[in-house]
Parts: sequence; C-alpha cells; structure tokens
Amino acid sequence: MRENFEPGQHISVLTPTGGGKSYLTVNGLLELPVIDHSRVLMVDDKEGRDPSTRGWGSPISEYPLSLAARVRLRERPPHYRLIAPDWTWSSTGSHTRGVEHARAVVGRALDAFYAEAEDPSDDGASEHAQASVAVVDEAYALSAPKPPSLNLGPLLVKLWRKGRYKALSLIALSQEPAWLPGEFYSQPTHLYLGRQQDGRRADRLREIGGDTPRIAAVVRELRDREFLFVGNKGRVLSIVQVGR
Repeated sequence: MRENFEPGQHISVLTPTGGGKSYLTVNGLLELPVIDHSRVLMVDDKEGRDPSTRGWGSPISEYPLSLAARVRLRERPPHYRLIAPDWTWSSTGSHTRGVEHARAVVGRALDAFYAEAEDPSDDGASEHAQASVAVVDEAYALSAPKPPSLNLGPLLVKLWRKGRYKALSLIALSQEPAWLPGEFYSQPTHLYLGRQQDGRRADRLREIGGDTPRIAAVVRELRDREFLFVGNKGRVLSIVQVGR
C-alpha cells in the first residue's frame, strides 16, 4: 500500500465485530505518507468510546469548523474526528428526533468536506490545496435505509463515484456486508476482507470482480484479525495480520 496508494483511490475494510478494522485503519492506513499529509475527516459513530480511534485526530462536534474551532486547531494537522451524536433506536419511536439530528450533522459534514476538496495537481487548484480523505467508521450505520441507520447511502455513493476527480479518497469500514451499497465493493482500488463464514453474506464478494471464487475461498479460511488484501482491482492478493 505504501507504494501503490494514490490520492482519489478508495479503500474498503470488511470484517466482523472485533476483527481489527479500526486498529488497521488508525495504525496502518492513516499512517500512509500520502494520507498523513492530506486533510482527513473521520466520522466516529461510537461517541468516542472506541479505544482504537479515540486518540486519533482532533475531536470535533461539527463540520465545517466554527471560527472558534479553526482558531483553536490552527496549529494542528487538519485531521478531524467528528463525534456523531448518539441516535439510539427505540421501538416506541422516541429515537426519531435523534436520528434526524445525527443524519443532519453527519450529512452536512461529509457534504461540506466533499465540496471543499481540491485536487492539488489541478492547475486551477488553490495554492494550499491538499488531497482529502474521508473515513467512515461504520458504513452500514450511515448508509442503510432501514432503522437505526441514517440512510445516507446516496451521499456515500457520491463520494465513491465522484471523489477521485477531486483527489478525495473514501476509507469505508463495515461489519455488515449485506446492506451496503454496491459501490462499497465495486469502487475501491484496495480492499481488506476479514473472515466471512455466512455464505449469504459472502455472496456479495462477487461484486468485487476478479478471481472471486479464489477470494471467497481464502476469506472463509482466515483466522481472527487476519485480512485478505485485494489490491489494484484484484491484481494483488496477500494476507495481512493486525496487532491485538
């Protein structure tokens, strides 16, 4: 990845809960030089409680940043972790206001981050333009149309389909393969796949393309905290193990 990742390329990470996707992202992907020197916005939907991510970046409650926040953070790298408001679901319907608020906060942040993105190699880019990286810590929680998710799938699809033209990369993590937009599988240049034992869920791996029977066979045999790295649109396959 250190030699192969370029601005505008997307990465997807798929593994069950506890499989190491947040650890891989914070201690591996976000340390790649091209990403470390980019402007980064991570959407943290765990209220800052995940020990793998809570020490990364500058925690913020909204994006774009307020004037006070811009002044407070001006000496720090533009690496922001948006703490999404809690939207705990309830069968009585009392969650509705929380869902609407969280959807507004996260949607506004991702939309603004996309609008600000510039390709620094473009002749028309501003003097201080940087590549951009959006990190979605749980794509299912943001994209699925059914509760308790936020139904922001169309916004994520826009980032997948159009981000590369603005040197904007989307790193999307998930533990739930079934309800994700097809772009989670088809748009990334690089994927990290954890073990998938459920045959119905593993069926979605066909959307990656390439030698999918081989990919599916390897994924079934992975151990805990191991990933199959599928790079360069399926031309590179290797097994990666993350720390504990």
